[in-house]
Amino acid sequence: MSLKNNNKPFFTICTEVNNREKTIERTMSSIAAQDFIDYEYIIVDNCSEDQSREVISNYLRKNNNLNSKTKYIKLDKKLQNIASWNKPLEFANGSYIVVCEGDDWFESSHLSLAHKVLTKNHEVGMYISLRADLHNFQGANLISEEFYGYLNSSDMLKKLISFDFIPPPSNVIFKRELNNFRFNYDSENYVYAGEISLYYELLIKNLDAYVNSNALTVNRGFSSYKRSYFHIKDRYFSFNKWLKNGHYDSNEKTIREKLFKASLTIFFGQLIIFSFEKKLVKHLLAEALKLGLLYSTIMFLSYLGTFLIKYLKLFSKKILKSLFQKKPQINT
Repeated sequence: MSLKNNNKPFFTICTEVNNREKTIERTMSSIAAQDFIDYEYIIVDNCSEDQSREVISNYLRKNNNLNSKTKYIKLDKKLQNIASWNKPLEFANGSYIVVCEGDDWFESSHLSLAHKVLTKNHEVGMYISLRADLHNFQGANLISEEFYGYLNSSDMLKKLISFDFIPPPSNVIFKRELNNFRFNYDSENYVYAGEISLYYELLIKNLDAYVNSNALTVNRGFSSYKRSYFHIKDRYFSFNKWLKNGHYDSNEKTIREKLFKASLTIFFGQLIIFSFEKKLVKHLLAEALKLGLLYSTIMFLSYLGTFLIKYLKLFSKKILKSLFQKKPQINT
């Protein structure tokens, strides 16, 4: 299934697939339904062991328009972690990259809304569709209007390195290259959140961001990953890298506290199910020493209390719901 359009498209849509037989047809249907058609579509099947290949092939056979825009690559050797994200980018010819993960899907206006912004603002390197379900974003206080509209690269960089605003890959459309430098995810140092490195590279090259708060166009699947040490590992790698680059003149302790709390959230979540990782415990102890044992202990106890209250509220709601649910009547 080769690309039949030899002209450089405006967008390249990239989907990496690994065992997505239940969701990939919805993803592809949303691409086929776009009301802006100047795009190519790259699907990389990262050695799926389910029926993903059959679902993809069958859908393309039935949809000639999407088939003509699609390049489907089935890998013979499985790529690990972030390396699989970069594989579709190797085949990309578009000016801008649109990521649609194999369990995500777009509303039909997603590309047309982005195109309007990007053609008027050539210095924008990141177009971000901000959904109402802000819990899907890493960071806090995202309801604030300071995150809306045009953000110059320096302002967006401050939000990124403070871990206040890290939108997921499918919510970001980014420029493919600048001055012959092609943007990719860091697959050598990251195991879960390779988008952090990509956003950093875009911003330090003075490419600005545009946050479309009215573009409720991206629908995201739910991660099947259990929260574990590797979720926080990538943030700490970024933090230590940016610390060496001189980004934290006055707020190093504040950021360290924020990351420590994020680590505690993972730890308490594991503790409730009586299962925690040794790597995470070692990590917490090392960070406690850097923050100061007394201070980190107070933070630990305070955050534990907050976490337990929140957990007990959720648990009590579940109990009440189960008690008051109507039992099905049995006809005799």
